[in-house]
Formats: sequence, structure tokens, C-alpha cells
Amino acid sequence: MANYYLRSTDGNDGNAGTPAAPWATMASAASQMSAGDRCYVSDDHAELTAAAITIDSAGTPSSPIEFICIEDWGAETDPGSITHTASTGASVGTNGEYNFTFKECLYCQGIAFGAGNGAGYARV
Repeated sequence: MANYYLRSTDGNDGNAGTPAAPWATMASAASQMSAGDRCYVSDDHAELTAAAITIDSAGTPSSPIEFICIEDWGAETDPGSITHTASTGASVGTNGEYNFTFKECLYCQGIAFGAGNGAGYARV
């Protein structure tokens, strides 16, 4: 099991997924993770796109990939020094007439998902 990091404020999908170089989008993160991996999502993460989002996971029923919202780690770059305190506030959404597709097995905590005009947000 590996741990990764996701933050929209300074992330890039070409990064390594570390605290110092987080990924930017959940779909890209999921495509780079293996079964049993965990991705810590900054509670400042706000992802909104004018396209459909497909989260295609390598997770399995016995070993899902996980996205866990935590308090933002700021400038901290050492994973061992990050408190990983559970939080809420991260959001992933589409605007317009777009929706989500979740494939395979993943677990999400503290993240709000919204499809279309935002009326369908649900926190998981």
C-alpha cells in the first residue's frame, strides 16, 4: 500500500503525488494508483470541470483505493510529519450537463461530489 497526496491549489497531474508535489485531479490520481493505495486529499481541494468525470479505479472489493480528506498540510513536505487529521471540505464537481462515472472499487471520506449544476452534491 502506498500513500499519495491530492491538492488543487498547487497540484499537477504530472507530479509524483507527494506532499511537496501533489496531484491535481481525482481522476488522474485514481488512474495512477494500485489496489490498496490511499490518497490524502487537502480540505482546500476544489476541483470543478466542464466535462464528465470518470473515476476508474484499480481497487478490488477486498482492497479498494481510498481518498481521505485531511486538514491541509501547508508547506510540510515530510509525510511522517503530517498529522493526517480527518477533515471535510474537499470538493469534486462538474458544471453544465456533465456527470460522474465511478468504476470498480474505491472508498472516499470527507469529499463532496457534485454533478451538473451543483444541485446533486453529496458528501461521502
